[in-house]
Formats: sequence, C-alpha cells, structure tokens
Amino acid sequence: AIAESPLVPRSLVLQGRDARRVDAVVRYGVARLQPLGWNVRGETDMAAALSGASAVIHQIRYGGLETREAGEALCARHDIAADETLGPAALLTAIRLRAELDRTCEMLLRHCPNAWVLNLTNPLSCVTALMAERGVRQCLGLCELPLTTAQQVAKTLDVRFGELTWSYTGLNHRGFLHDLRINGRDVLDDLLRTLRGVTFAGVSAADIAELRAVPLKYFRLVHRDAERPAQRAALLSDLREQLLAELAADPSVSPPSLQQRDLSWYSQAVVPILAA
Repeated sequence: AIAESPLVPRSLVLQGRDARRVDAVVRYGVARLQPLGWNVRGETDMAAALSGASAVIHQIRYGGLETREAGEALCARHDIAADETLGPAALLTAIRLRAELDRTCEMLLRHCPNAWVLNLTNPLSCVTALMAERGVRQCLGLCELPLTTAQQVAKTLDVRFGELTWSYTGLNHRGFLHDLRINGRDVLDDLLRTLRGVTFAGVSAADIAELRAVPLKYFRLVHRDAERPAQRAALLSDLREQLLAELAADPSVSPPSLQQRDLSWYSQAVVPILAA
C-alpha cells in the first residue's frame, strides 16, 4: 500500500514490548521499505520511539491476548458473541486498558506533543475519546468499515462510488450508513430491491428495511440467534508465532500466513491518512 501511494519516504520507528518480535518486523520493514528510500529502525523503549515523531500509529493491544481471552470467556458465560468493540468484552477491555492508556498519553504529550496520533486500538471510539480527554488533541480514530461498506453499497447498486453520497453514525463497531443518495435522490429502497431478500455483509434485507440504514458487518453479532464466531485469542496467538517463524525464514517477502487476516484498514485508512 505504501509503495502505491503518494507517501514520500520517511523514517519509520517500530515499537514493541518484545525485542525478538520487534527485530523480526524491523528486518521485514527494512527489506520492503529501504529500497523505497525509507529509514526503518526498532525500539522497545516507548520514549525513544516517540521522540520527535510527527505521526504515531497507536495500535497497542493493552493486556495482550490474555485480555481478549478473558473477554471471550466472559461472553461465553452469557452466550454473547465476543468482540473487542461490542458488548461485555469491549467494556472489560476498556476498563482494563485505562491506566496503561493514561501512561501512553503522558508519553505522547511529553515526547511528541504536536504529533498526529492515528488510533487503531479497540474499543476504537472509547479509546479515541479517552485519549482526547487526556489532552491528546490531534487524535483520529481510524476504521475502514464506513468507507468499504459504502463502496459495497455502490457496487451492489452498480453505480460509480463517486456518485453515491452518504452519512455515517456510530460508536466503535456499532455503526450505520444512512441518507444514501444519488443526485439527491434517496436510494435505500433501490438497494433493498436489488438485494431481493439476500443478505448484505451478513445483514438481512429485512433488518436494513426496518432500520432504514445499512449497518456495518458487526451488526449481526448483536443478534441472540446469530452464529458465534470462533474464539480468536488462541487463533491469533498461534498465528503470531507462525508469522514470526515465516519472517525469520525470509524477511524479504510478506509472510504467507498474513493472508489469514483481513488488514484492509491499512490500505483503506492508515496509508491514505498518512499520505494526506
């Protein structure tokens, strides 16, 4: 995504708590970005990483996968789908991360007070609000889903994306596209006729008709009778080790196992914002 964007070469500092993992990702970053004119280095010390930064991509998983696992266990006891941005798991995540997030905000204000902070940490809206409350004013919560959902609406209607206008309202992953218009004309009913009863991103046409809005794909998780997704904490832990092994084997290519995760928020949100 960086190679295809108008983003000029810069210095990239990769920070993490585990030196072995940081080193693996740095070697990959050097192999991929250094030929494009970038300077890439790694740090385990947050202060060293933040010093003088003009843009910070904040994507710390506070509490590690252990907090995600605890959220999944909590939701399983109540037969609720587990997600870091919705329901009890999101609340648990927000409560557990608060003290450590405060310390991160203090570091940001001390070492790069004028930096733009691009937040990807979930629960996204809550974390972004907490960071702003702590004085990190140039903080943006980034999510590609409103954009990609609108693109999918345009594709379903068989119109150019630029012809479609829309509004969005949401909190974390509980979001809705509304006021869908082409040349000023509401086209929600056109979308419903096109769907002919089938689902849109896993959401039924009946729900869209009742809401008079198009929810994000996570909407289906709030239904009591919805299919419960697999427990992710263990899967992500195994995938992390697999990726590290692949990076160790050949840091010059994208790890094949990365295909198991949808990472569209980088190409659809992070890179365009950095380029802008």
